[in-house]
Amino acid sequence: MRVLLLNLNAGQFKNSGVVPSTLVQLGSMLGHQRAFGMQKVADVAIEEIDSLGAARKAVSKHDPAIVGITAYENTFRVVSAVCKYIKECAPQVQIVAGGPFATVLPETTLLRGNVDIVCRGEADFTFRELVQRIDRSDSVLGIKGVMLKDCDRRIQKVTESDDIPFVSADVLEKLQLDTGLLRSLFASGRYHDISISLSRGCPFRGCTFCFYDVRGNWRYITPEISIQKMELIEEFGDCIDIADAAFGGPRKLLQDMLSKFKGRFKNLMVNLTVDQLLTEGEIGSRNPDSDTINLLVEAGIRRLEVGVENFCDSMLMRLGKNRYSGEEAMKTVIALVQAGLHVTYNLIISDFQTSLSEVETTLQRADAIKSALAREHTGSLSLATQASAVPLVGTQYYWQVLNTAKKDGKDLFTGEGSLDVTYPLYFVDVKQLDPTVEALVSDIKRVYYGFNDRYGFVPYRQSF
Repeated sequence: MRVLLLNLNAGQFKNSGVVPSTLVQLGSMLGHQRAFGMQKVADVAIEEIDSLGAARKAVSKHDPAIVGITAYENTFRVVSAVCKYIKECAPQVQIVAGGPFATVLPETTLLRGNVDIVCRGEADFTFRELVQRIDRSDSVLGIKGVMLKDCDRRIQKVTESDDIPFVSADVLEKLQLDTGLLRSLFASGRYHDISISLSRGCPFRGCTFCFYDVRGNWRYITPEISIQKMELIEEFGDCIDIADAAFGGPRKLLQDMLSKFKGRFKNLMVNLTVDQLLTEGEIGSRNPDSDTINLLVEAGIRRLEVGVENFCDSMLMRLGKNRYSGEEAMKTVIALVQAGLHVTYNLIISDFQTSLSEVETTLQRADAIKSALAREHTGSLSLATQASAVPLVGTQYYWQVLNTAKKDGKDLFTGEGSLDVTYPLYFVDVKQLDPTVEALVSDIKRVYYGFNDRYGFVPYRQSF
């Protein structure tokens, strides 16, 4: 049995150079897992694709029985195009989709994504069981979190919709990565960094724009086990990207983790949120915690993405990010950069209720960050709209918002910094929208991903 896992190299994921930890873990689960007495059940290959032609070559090269692919809201149209093309080239292949989009919208993924099966939730063990059953030509009915469609395109709800698999913390600590699979990926020359997950879920649930609320409670690996896992993979990449929603969790746990990392690693990248980096006190009156920021540097962290989301207090409230103020977020980013860290942060600049004054408030504070920096650095800023704002896409108001961002925000970082304006690519059935906003979505299709014959997949962009 051969299984091919596809890593989509398109849009915001293009040319990242980071080995995808989720696919490596999924592929590793099809091999030996000694802690659970599991033997190898399939030959696994991971291929990066950036065009339909690359997808065809990957399928032709490996001749898989099963193709696995991850669907996000902003790559769903690309995933659908890839899967349709694979089915045309190799109709016998079973295509399995997983990831956040497939978990939240399994019916849409099945009916419009050109896939055969959906694995919802954390499919470490369920995907393995699915592969084994397909190999034996057994029914996949009854596998937790699995959904499929029959020949009449009717959805087969194999389990209850809320029966989504999650991996417990003690099991998470025992999962092993297949070092042979890692070596083969780095031998391709496409990757220079490696990612690893030290937790599942998110300790700060409640954000209105995030999928982590459907990924179960936060579970994390102890610092001691985390260090062991990272030391095993450190030889493979120049940088270890810890791909957790919020590395280390609440501030005291984060400080404990950082203290134990001190002096062990040289080049780490993590994701953090603003409130992990603030002192104790009332919201709006706190300052960046210098002790925590110093620990970041001493622990070998060089790059980090900060979940800022917005610098306007009213917008933060609507986004569910009412754990800090816009001014606190601005001061935190400045402190991180001044400490010598390379910072990336995202701003969600629009939802249904956003006014242009709110956009301007956020961009003025982003500009203040630039003014406060005393040195050049290679941070970046990404502007996006909230997924629920999709009916605004393509409207005059939407372009007015983005034009404001482009005009005021194009040089928000000095040196090699960049401004990446990304569009929401969330798949929406217009018929399901409120009738009062139907008139706003006439041009929605033109901002989805398109395909360029020469360069592969590229996001549709309208010049300003």
